[in-house]
Amino acid sequence: RSSDLQLDILNRAKTDPERGRAATKLQEGIERATHLVRQLLTLARMEPDATDHLHQPLDLADIAQDMLELYADQAAKKQIHLAYMQTESAFVYADPTALSIAIGNLVDNALRYTPEEGMVHIHTYVQGADAVIEVVDNGIGIPEYEHVRVFERFYRVIGSNTEGTGLGLSIVHTIVTQHGGTISIRTGIEGKGSSFTLRFPFYPSI
Repeated sequence: RSSDLQLDILNRAKTDPERGRAATKLQEGIERATHLVRQLLTLARMEPDATDHLHQPLDLADIAQDMLELYADQAAKKQIHLAYMQTESAFVYADPTALSIAIGNLVDNALRYTPEEGMVHIHTYVQGADAVIEVVDNGIGIPEYEHVRVFERFYRVIGSNTEGTGLGLSIVHTIVTQHGGTISIRTGIEGKGSSFTLRFPFYPSI
């Protein structure tokens, strides 16, 4: 296992710089393993036979605002412009925790695959009978022939050098479909990157 190898390298390191590099690699390995376990637990929670979800009326705009606060530090580290470009409130009847996980995975992915000083924008609006939320970036993008496969478990975009579990988009797809919604991908900001569009049945606000 990678963690065992890194621990062995750390134990055999003879100088402070070598120990520092080995410790960093070990920490990164631990973080990747922890992230994988969390994603697997989340995926299990979303299975049809898992615990019933608590659905309630909620505004996708509120979730978008929460994402700005949650991922502000991650965006700042890469000097990425993370913003909510609000058009209008978009109410749905859904499990707020599940939808937060779905949108959070999309924002996290966008930040990972967008270069420094890039852009990640979130939009919400109503279109016909749909409440819509989009996560758009100007990162490396996803080839059109991979648009379907990226929702498969453990699938990662070919040629990507970014660390990941390959479960994030599978979780998003599971949550969206369980809420009667759809998800689609197109080109992102300024002809670059990706735009993930999530559509849910619109729930009229009270």
